[in-house]
Amino acid sequence: MHSTMYQRFRLTPSKARNVVLWGLTVPVLTYYAAQYTDDRWELRGKTRQDSLLRNPPAAPAAEADEE
Repeated sequence: MHSTMYQRFRLTPSKARNVVLWGLTVPVLTYYAAQYTDDRWELRGKTRQDSLLRNPPAAPAAEADEE
């Protein structure tokens, strides 16, 4: 049955949706996820106290005790 599948294949609307979903949408979403996270994390040589973000947000200023 599988050896002659290419002879019986028809691109029906439901199969076309699957082709678009798995052949176009998933790779595009994977590409955008890779671009979003590219150069965002710096994992080499970090200690427990260091941030994993390449550009961490500024630390909040320490507030003095007002009494």
